[in-house]
Amino acid sequence: MSAIFILNLFIVSFLFQSTLAPYATVASVRPDLILLLACVAGLFFGRRRGLLLGALAGFLQDSLSGGLFGLNILSKALVGLAAGALQRNVGLHHRLLQALLVAVLTAFDGLVTIVLVRLFYGGEALVLPTVVLLVYQTLYNVLLAVPYFAVLSRVARRYLPSGGFADIPAAPSGLRQLLQRTRYRVP
Repeated sequence: MSAIFILNLFIVSFLFQSTLAPYATVASVRPDLILLLACVAGLFFGRRRGLLLGALAGFLQDSLSGGLFGLNILSKALVGLAAGALQRNVGLHHRLLQALLVAVLTAFDGLVTIVLVRLFYGGEALVLPTVVLLVYQTLYNVLLAVPYFAVLSRVARRYLPSGGFADIPAAPSGLRQLLQRTRYRVP
């Protein structure tokens, strides 16, 4: 993928996150486009680039948020690394698998954040309300991931010379058969 495409993806994600996300708040939960950006970085660019781009996205989020500095750097870097590690085991052309992976990575990001906040701030934090918010955040990110990945795939197919994600492996054979039985289109 082109470096210009990656730069534009960062710019658009950060513009939406900083301008429109406060208006899209539902039940005290905002969409986390930066987390989706870290997922995309790992899924489409591999472990190393996912780690680096996730850390960069977390750095930019930390520098703009005013919270505990380094929290998003570590959590988004780990999300990018985990998405890159799962890249070869998941057929990435399927929206269902992308949404499932975003759900798992959102929960992972939230758990890393909870552990780090408890570690650095100490004391007894309110764990149950935080877990409830994490469930809402996961649902919100999954609902947002479907159009996010669809738009990203369409833009990449149209503007990138390789057709977008040509380097993404197809689904493993067992998963391919399962998806064919459930009537999902397999590439």
